[in-house]
Formats: sequence, structure tokens, C-alpha cells
Amino acid sequence: HRIAIFSLVLNLEIFANYQSVKTILSDFPQVTISPLEGTYLLWIDLGKVVRRENLHHFVQSDCGLAPDYGHWFFPEGVQDDTHIRLNLAAPQATIKKAAQQLADGIRKKLAEA
Repeated sequence: HRIAIFSLVLNLEIFANYQSVKTILSDFPQVTISPLEGTYLLWIDLGKVVRRENLHHFVQSDCGLAPDYGHWFFPEGVQDDTHIRLNLAAPQATIKKAAQQLADGIRKKLAEA
């Protein structure tokens, strides 16, 4: 019974984090947020904000984040993916801070264009 309650609470927390990221990034139609599909991992496509060759620098240096990158998960030769993957199984304050850092970096990048 405790496991079921824990699972429910965890799923609610993950969904709340997902909603927070969507809300914080909602000002940027250039950013595509994939729907959650039974997981705590969120895919975000930044291809309309930054080119693939600048993705790591942008996310790590400009946004101060260390996500997984979509191209890590593709077979050899498919290296042009511009997705990042965020782990939503974290405290809400951490997720909101990360999403805000990403939003700030996107806003700055788009202002430079």
C-alpha cells in the first residue's frame, strides 16, 4: 500500500514539474516540448533557437545546465539532433530554476538574432 502511495505522489510531482517547464517556456514558440510518455524524462527541441554545433555551448555555458543530449541516443551518423533531455524526478525548486535558466538563455539568444 505504501508503494502505491509513493508512486502516486512521485507521479504527481513529476507532472507538476512538467507543467512548470511548459509554463516557463511557453513564451517561446520556437521551443518544442515533447509530451511525457510514462516517464520522468522530458525532451525539449532547441533546433529553432540554436544550431546543433552550438548546442552544447549554449546549454552548458549560456544556460548553466548539464542535460543529456538527443544525439547521444541515435546511431552513428545521426548527429544533427537538437534535443536535450531533462530529468523531472527532482525537487520542484530545482526544476523551476533549471527551466528559468533555459528561458533566460533562450531569451538572450533570440535577442541577439
